[in-house]
Amino acid sequence: NMNLHSFTEGKKPGFWVTVGLIVLSIVTAITYVACFTNTDEMNYFAFAFLLIGAVAGIGLIAFKKYTLATYVVAGCVFVALLFYIYAVYYYVSVVLVGIDEDHFSTEFIICTILFAVTFMGSLVDVFLGQTKEISTEIKEEIAK
Repeated sequence: NMNLHSFTEGKKPGFWVTVGLIVLSIVTAITYVACFTNTDEMNYFAFAFLLIGAVAGIGLIAFKKYTLATYVVAGCVFVALLFYIYAVYYYVSVVLVGIDEDHFSTEFIICTILFAVTFMGSLVDVFLGQTKEISTEIKEEIAK
C-alpha cells in the first residue's frame, strides 16, 4: 500500500492518460493483428510501433521519466498510424470507388476507430501535465 501511494502521489491526470494510452496501444495492436493477419491491410511496422511505444512508455515510467514517456508513446502511435494508413489506403480507395465491395468491413471500422482514438489521445496527452512540480520556494521552505 505504501509503494502504491508513493507511486500515485503527485501525479496529474496527464500521467493517467499516458498509462491509458499504453494500454490502448496494446489493445489496438492485438486487435489489428487479430483482424488483419495474412491480408493486404496488415502492416507489421504499424503493429510493432504500437508495441514499441507501449514497452518504451512502461520503461520510461519505471525510471520516472514521465514527460519523455508521453512523447515516446505519442511518436510511436503517430508512426504506427502512418503505417496503418499506408496499409489500408488501397482498400479504402477500392471501397470508395465501389470496386468489389460497397461498404467497409467491421474489422476495418473497429481498427480505424482504435487507431484514431489512440492517436488523438496521444496528441492531447502531449499537452497535459504529468506530475505536480514543487516550486523552488516550497523546496527551500521544506529544507529549513
